[in-house]
Amino acid sequence: MVQEYMTEYAEEKDLELILSYTRGGAIWYSKKALDVTDDVIAGINKKYGEKKSAEK
Repeated sequence: MVQEYMTEYAEEKDLELILSYTRGGAIWYSKKALDVTDDVIAGINKKYGEKKSAEK
């Protein structure tokens, strides 16, 4: 319920990111374009794969 509202609010206000004011810094909302998880995983896998190949 809260997450749903935060998404609607962010879209109405054209916000890219909403941070929670809590210890630990939770993120309430972010545009998908700000999520770099897939790129980071691909980069780490590539680098690790190159390192493994060089060790053989």
